[in-house]
Amino acid sequence: ATGEDEFNSLEPPLNAQIICATPEKWIGLSRRLHNSKFLRSIELVLVDECHMVGTSRGAVLELALLSVRQHNLDARLIAVSATVSNMGDISTWLSSYNTSSAELDPTPAKIIVFGDEYRPVPLSK
Repeated sequence: ATGEDEFNSLEPPLNAQIICATPEKWIGLSRRLHNSKFLRSIELVLVDECHMVGTSRGAVLELALLSVRQHNLDARLIAVSATVSNMGDISTWLSSYNTSSAELDPTPAKIIVFGDEYRPVPLSK
């Protein structure tokens, strides 16, 4: 059995306030709930490890975000990563998802960097 088969046997989390899923699981869920009110009610998507963009799994991540945007153009996207080296590229890429208009918004997404000064315990390098 595949992970998607296992996931498809579950009841959709229609009353959930928080859903934690891999991009692959999210794509499976969004396909099952294709035109539901649930998908249109999503307000926030937190994308961890956004540095995957440009890797073999990056296309899956982009497809998962596209599935969110197809159902709700107003959903807010927040992308985080501890290791992203191309913040500008990720910001520009996300700008296309952070607009309610049909045209690409040329304004990059806002970047906030939390450096070592925010760590409670200093790391030795």
